Amino acid sequence: GASRPSRRKLSQSIRRRTGSANCTSAALGTHNYAGSNEEACLYRRLPPGHAIKALELGEILSAASLDRSDIKDIEIPEPLPLQDIAARNPGRFECHFGTLLWWPATTRSADATIELAPPNGTFDACQLLPLSPEQVGLHRFALPNTIDRPALARLRYPNGTLSAPAIVPLLDVLRDELKDARSKRIEAAIEELDRETEVGLWLLETINAIEAAEALPNQASGRTAIRSMAAASAQIPSSDQVQTLPYEQFIACRRLRSDASVLSRSSFGGSDLSHVRGFLNRVLAIGSAHEASVPETDLRDAFDMGDEKGAEESAIEEGFDGGDAPLMDAVTKKARVSALRRASRQHLIDAIADLHPLVRETSTRGLRAVDLLRLRALIIVLAAAGADGNTAPSAFQVLPPTGDMDAAWPRLIAKALSAYFGGKAPPIATLAIESHFDLVPDDILECWGTCLWAANVIVVAAEKFGESEFLRNVFGSLRRSIYRFTDLIATEQMSVAAATTMAAMNARFAQRLGMDPAKIDAAHAAVLKTLEKS
Repeated sequence: GASRPSRRKLSQSIRRRTGSANCTSAALGTHNYAGSNEEACLYRRLPPGHAIKALELGEILSAASLDRSDIKDIEIPEPLPLQDIAARNPGRFECHFGTLLWWPATTRSADATIELAPPNGTFDACQLLPLSPEQVGLHRFALPNTIDRPALARLRYPNGTLSAPAIVPLLDVLRDELKDARSKRIEAAIEELDRETEVGLWLLETINAIEAAEALPNQASGRTAIRSMAAASAQIPSSDQVQTLPYEQFIACRRLRSDASVLSRSSFGGSDLSHVRGFLNRVLAIGSAHEASVPETDLRDAFDMGDEKGAEESAIEEGFDGGDAPLMDAVTKKARVSALRRASRQHLIDAIADLHPLVRETSTRGLRAVDLLRLRALIIVLAAAGADGNTAPSAFQVLPPTGDMDAAWPRLIAKALSAYFGGKAPPIATLAIESHFDLVPDDILECWGTCLWAANVIVVAAEKFGESEFLRNVFGSLRRSIYRFTDLIATEQMSVAAATTMAAMNARFAQRLGMDPAKIDAAHAAVLKTLEKS
């Protein structure tokens, strides 16, 4: 008669306990106790009677019962020093990015010095910066950027004695590694994503597909049982247990980012959306040795939606109508390419038109990192589709810089930014970040860098192409709103992630759009100077 949620919890509870070497509350914990045992078990199911045969116990078990007087009493030469063993317990340690968490076992531990050891390293005392605790009994420390992340921790007491070593789990690494099994559809989408080299509107469909698949109930085909069990044993909260903080509150209570920090923080740990972020960074040559600029010929798949042209029409773009057909005449070729450009242009216009109601609806429950990933992808798509207005555009640069109010790339980029940052109550104000992060995640900073670059590009473009004073004022006001909300000046000091993204966008798209990269950088510097004075 148990309800469905209760039966599901009971089933998961049973699965977590099956095969454990210790099924007590001390080992497994309860609903409000994490458990104190640290165990690793290997379980193998064998046929009935296999163990008896392997241990050659069959004859003994089949014989007559033993006389109890024939069994010798166990002789214990001396009692176990249980109190001394308990005194060497250092407590429990965890490491989350650059923060060390410690739950002492006894009050005696308060005067002890923490020593850390990296993998295959030696213990060494290090200067740990105490942070404010988040709960009673928890001590938090900031790890210096000069040391490796710890694998073991121990305590050195004032009298010189040492505690037993404790394992230090790296929770952010565990979170990234614990991934759900993929469906065949998502597996195919990820494989295609890993093969692609150019952005296109197809990328938004991939984001939507992955987001929808990962939002499915956990009981579907039992796909998430493995991750649920592993996450529970590692004390990692599930997605519905993670607390979030509004962006402004988050950055107000987090410490400043140090450029010396080399740890990567991603909102998409354990999610296949990390592939989309990796794809965008690969396109921009972020974190790679190759050049950011890619030949124009590599852009031919940028706007392939998979529904408006087939292999034959792809060949038309190269100047042929069919495999063995003769060359098209110039008029026919020009007309076909023009039709293709109009179709691709309309897809982009429709995507921007659909963005505003989507963001407004989504903001009612709060924007998340995936919504920023969608914005970043769309801005990059629009930048790849923009033309400079002077040189003859390719079949893939379908957006003019001015003239056509609906299709001009500066206006479309402004509309995309306005969907998030515009209005008296901008949807971006509902953005929330998972509270377990110690700093703003890199993927969000990459989106901020993309938005700041785009905001400066449209302002510079409006001046270059002679847009009206009213439109230039609108673009300028939108840019100020973006800078004020992201608050990178006071909090993140234009972090490496945001600055690197801006530089990569400049290197990849500025000249293609007819923009002078130096003017974009100068516009950015001017805004920073203005905000620093205010």
